[in-house]
Amino acid sequence: MWKFVKVAGIIGFLICLYIMYMTNLGVRGIREYAPSFQLPDMKFHYSVGQIIQTFEEIGGAGRAIYQKYMFLDFVFTLCFVIVMLTITNLLFAGTIIRNFMYVVCVFRAVFDTLENIFLLTALRNYPKTNVPIITLCSYFTSFKFVSLYIWIFALIIQIALLGLIEIKGL
Repeated sequence: MWKFVKVAGIIGFLICLYIMYMTNLGVRGIREYAPSFQLPDMKFHYSVGQIIQTFEEIGGAGRAIYQKYMFLDFVFTLCFVIVMLTITNLLFAGTIIRNFMYVVCVFRAVFDTLENIFLLTALRNYPKTNVPIITLCSYFTSFKFVSLYIWIFALIIQIALLGLIEIKGL
């Protein structure tokens, strides 16, 4: 069962990325209405004003595509956490560090999910602006990236350590 979940997660991750960035159901579709569009949730932090400006620039049709994109991002988040957990399981032996890394992976997914919920709420309620919702959303985005950076940093360290062990023949 776990093998099926891993394979489905990896395939789902790749399919989501393709749809999100290579089709008109994602960023490409939104850029038809605002060529300079950048996903707010791919920035480390953003202001309420930046979100409002983005929503204005993409217009009603762009916002409709963005809402659909956000639902796909929920699926992406689930698939990505499966990918992260799979990689973590492969690289870290049964240690407390691996358990810590599992927690980091889950935190990243939780923050991403909260970010999506709050951003989708702001998007659906536009032009009404809920400053606390957008502000919290930006913090969830930052926490998502901090979790991701911790995970990547630990992976790099682990790969380097595994390489040293291999070189030394330990």
